[in-house]
Formats: sequence, structure tokens, C-alpha cells
Amino acid sequence: MNAQPGWYPSPDGQPADRNFDGDQWTDLTRNGLPDAAQRSHASSKRTWIVRAALGLVLVVIAGVVASTFVYFGSRTSTDGTESGPTTASSQSSLVPELNLPTGSELADQHAGQWEQWDVPTEFARTVEALRDQLPIGRDYDGLAWCSEYSRPTEIDGVRYDLTTWSWGGEADLVSVSMNPAPWAKTHTEVMVSREPSESGCVK
Repeated sequence: MNAQPGWYPSPDGQPADRNFDGDQWTDLTRNGLPDAAQRSHASSKRTWIVRAALGLVLVVIAGVVASTFVYFGSRTSTDGTESGPTTASSQSSLVPELNLPTGSELADQHAGQWEQWDVPTEFARTVEALRDQLPIGRDYDGLAWCSEYSRPTEIDGVRYDLTTWSWGGEADLVSVSMNPAPWAKTHTEVMVSREPSESGCVK
């Protein structure tokens, strides 16, 4: 073979190039793909790597977004205990019969003890809506009716009665309290609690 040293198709028919040193074939071989095919193969490999990297970035971003929602969806009560994520439900977990008006938001809570709700209806309407759902003047969940306590107050020249209903005693006291929200007369603060109480039933 009279040829310049270089890479040539393997004389034994193998799908690889073989090195010719000018005098004889050497043991050196390489991928026998034509240059265009090699470039295409390399391009495909680069494309796969880029796609894999983009996929990984998207997974990381999705994880960050999900963890952000979980973090900002959780609340911490005033005593520093984590209350867990809030939900779109307007039903009290302490008094399940109590469904607060549409748009009500759980502003704070101590799981299993108390809940503080922001209700987007004015005080008198809120009191009547909740009164219709609860056994006012009757026993509730095995607890004796305690009292309906009202204390008049005045906000911007308008008289309101701050109202609390309660059932039970020292070992287990359920109470539902309502008062006009100080930042907006169209809203009401509702506090629902169920926990032991040193003072018990106060009439």
C-alpha cells in the first residue's frame, strides 16, 4: 500500500478507522464514523446534556416554589408554636358544627386549643349567623351550657355588644367570642377555644 501516514478504513472490515504509519498498519484504531456523523453524534450528546441540565434546573425551581408556599402558608401562634398551614376551609376544627361566613380566614391558632378568625361581615350579622349554628342555652357535646356574656362598647360612635358563648367547666371549656374588628367595622374577630380553664364557667 503506497499511502501517506494517517487514518484509513480498517482493512479487516471492522467499523473503525485504523492507523497507517506509511509502511504498515498499526494497532491503533478510532471510531470510524465519518466527520459529519461524528459531529452529529457530538451535537446530539451536547443536546442531551443541555436538556438534562434544564430539567434539573426546573425540578429545583419547582421544589423552591413548593417549599415557599408551604412556608408562607404556615402560621406561628403568639407563644411561638407552629400552627401548620392554613386552609381555604371556613370550618372550625374545635367546634366542627361552626361554619364561618364565606371569605373568613384563619388568622392564627394553637392547634387543638384555640383559633382566631377574621370574618368579613359586620358584627351584628356575624353574631346572628353563628347563633343559628350553635345550641345557645343548651348542652353541647356532653358539656353543660354555661352562659352568654355580653359587654357593650362603642367604636366610632356605634354601640356594639362584645359577645361570648360558653359550655363546660374547668376541665373542658368551649367558648366562642365575637368582637368588631378594630381595623374595619365591616369585619369581625371570632375566637374559638376548647381547653381547660382555671376560672371554669363564668356566668
